[in-house]
Amino acid sequence: GLMLSVKKAAESAAFRFGLDLELDLQDPMPSLSPDVEQTILRVTQEAIENLTKHSRAKKFSIRLYNNGRTTLTVEDDGVGFDMKSREASGHFGLVGMRERAELAGGALKVESNKGKGTRVVLTI
Repeated sequence: GLMLSVKKAAESAAFRFGLDLELDLQDPMPSLSPDVEQTILRVTQEAIENLTKHSRAKKFSIRLYNNGRTTLTVEDDGVGFDMKSREASGHFGLVGMRERAELAGGALKVESNKGKGTRVVLTI
């Protein structure tokens, strides 16, 4: 299921890269369509991939809950990046994550500042 897949992806990355991990996964979650579950998992995987490749983070957290809408938050304490830079718009898989979110009827918000980490929030 979705929760186990998110948990395994997060724990695997934390182990492989020596990162502290904080997981907050609502259990049980309301039933979600396969498309929405797939979107949540793919955005989770891409966000984890980005933080392990680019952020130089020491810790990260993943929060997944539903209170009428399903919200996924992936946050790290890494180096962050300048959201206004040209690279921010096209790199790090952000365009793909945003498109995937929109196709599933959701929205993706990315917040980052140099030296202050990054937060990826998917709401569906």
